[in-house]
Amino acid sequence: ETLRAGADEAVTQLKASGAEICILSGDSSERVANIARQLDVDFLASCQPKDKLARLQQAQRAGAKVMAIGDGLNDAPLLSAADVSVAVASATALTKAQADFVIAEGDLTALITIVSTAKRCRRIIRQNLYWADGYNLIGIPFASAGFVAPLLAAIGMSLSSLIVVLSARRLRRG
Repeated sequence: ETLRAGADEAVTQLKASGAEICILSGDSSERVANIARQLDVDFLASCQPKDKLARLQQAQRAGAKVMAIGDGLNDAPLLSAADVSVAVASATALTKAQADFVIAEGDLTALITIVSTAKRCRRIIRQNLYWADGYNLIGIPFASAGFVAPLLAAIGMSLSSLIVVLSARRLRRG
């Protein structure tokens, strides 16, 4: 069979970012081996849904965060158990229902966008938590001790919340 659009670019970039990639397929070894060779990834062929699920759970027990991508009916249990799951546009309805994301165009370079957006989101969340914690560690004791007037403390808390919300809006910028 042929590679999906963007598969080679997505695999190359994901591997460069440290991701380990493995194809788990119900197809025969010959068909899967050809695709795996083109992408330079490991593979397991002739997998039943329970085999895919066992492999995913093994990786999770080892501490890995697993993103699963699928399109077939036999991928639904895998997608349901993954930390993050993606179905492609041509996937069965059940598979799409189990996925966190559905790639509408079928171009797998969308995986790169999903991963980079998740990393940006985590970074911004951490920054916002540090800001809020820092403000609360300083502002609340000063307000409690009477060094700051209650009205100023309320304004400061509102401004702190506004800063966190505005900071989170940075995710809308690509």
